[in-house]
Amino acid sequence: MKKLLFLYLLIFTIFPIYSQSLDNGNFTFQMLRRNSRFFGYYLPLDFVEDFERSRDWFSSRKYIDESEYFYIRIDERGIWLQEPIVNDGYSEELIDYRNGIENYNYEIYDDNEIIIFKNKEKKYKKISNTFENYWWVSINNYLGRIVLQDFILSGEISLDSDIITIPALDYGKFRIETFGCFREYNTNLLIYGFNRGWQLDLNIEGDVITIYTYATWIFADRRGKRIYWTNKS
Repeated sequence: MKKLLFLYLLIFTIFPIYSQSLDNGNFTFQMLRRNSRFFGYYLPLDFVEDFERSRDWFSSRKYIDESEYFYIRIDERGIWLQEPIVNDGYSEELIDYRNGIENYNYEIYDDNEIIIFKNKEKKYKKISNTFENYWWVSINNYLGRIVLQDFILSGEISLDSDIITIPALDYGKFRIETFGCFREYNTNLLIYGFNRGWQLDLNIEGDVITIYTYATWIFADRRGKRIYWTNKS
């Protein structure tokens, strides 16, 4: 019996169990015209995995900077590629039936996660089904859902598109900023306060949110006023 148990352990050690895809293959133009399940935004897989673990946009962003593309967008026209340097949404490269869409592969997993990649290059994971007016709205919504998920579930924060509302604060409506004035401090999320025109660093430690304020026209290198807000649930 001990030998059998040892054999099982040895097999699992040498051959680890990985999540198996339910479906995989190559994209075709006809497939995208018939199947909207692939439509949406995709971010680098290593960024998504690190960000969903750390819930810290600024520490995880290095994986986007090191990636070939900032995001990939798929719609009925094809696969759109956005380089990480430009980030304006107007320099996307379209991959369709004329220039190699069949070189891109997809994998669909048990929990309906969708991964896309080209040959053996870096993989990208789907993070949004929606197409907002601008690319950053869909991506900011994803960032907010991950960073603030505990507070959203408790009902103490609401997230609509890329707008955060914190009823406990007198001026509790903020827009998530994907880019902005970069800080030397650890920051889970950069947000913008509507009522007072502030850029703010949002930090989370346990059930306490600390918000550091900045005047957007100053771009200060040091943190200003602190606002503490505690998740009481």
